[in-house]
Amino acid sequence: MIHATTDLFYFPNIQCVASFYRHPQIRLEVNDNYQKRTWRNKTQLAGPNGIVLLSVPLIKGKHQGQRMKDVLIDNGQPWQRNHWRTLSTLYGKSPYFVHYAHLLEPIFLRQHTHLAGLNMEVISVLHAILKWPASILVTTDYQVIPDKKFDLRGTIPYPISPNATKGCPHYPQVFEDRQGFIPNCSILDLIFCTGPEATLRMRDVNPELCS
Repeated sequence: MIHATTDLFYFPNIQCVASFYRHPQIRLEVNDNYQKRTWRNKTQLAGPNGIVLLSVPLIKGKHQGQRMKDVLIDNGQPWQRNHWRTLSTLYGKSPYFVHYAHLLEPIFLRQHTHLAGLNMEVISVLHAILKWPASILVTTDYQVIPDKKFDLRGTIPYPISPNATKGCPHYPQVFEDRQGFIPNCSILDLIFCTGPEATLRMRDVNPELCS
């Protein structure tokens, strides 16, 4: 079975999740060195005043040069409460927030020590919601993949690329009347705004054009 390897993100954006529909198996990389300025501990939402960025705090200095699977979360900050409050505020009146809140809220009630563990729970819940066809595994060691078509690591730009509108088709957003359409947000934005249609809409996303 040919598999693709990609980075392990926190509530990944639409571009990243689209790859889960294009390969029979996805391996999430946890054995590479942690990279700053990526989506590993961040996610982007669409708010009434534009982009809203949520970031999981990490223990400062400790994650430098560490493998992704060893990176520790700074739970001395009330980030879980703040993230869930932000999601509830931004999407509480969206068409489908109430349908998925019970699946997502438990993520913010547990205290994860490691970023990789948190992100894996996120992926598990998203899989239950979206039911993508790819099976999901984590890497057991770091491997160089010669075929770039199957090595998706490092292909999701941070911040979101201006090209995102080319690969991420329009869908109705909560605050679109104020800010216009903001493409390639967290997959949560698509889920809360389109509900069961999110899976169908993913077929129209072209991840290569988003970068």
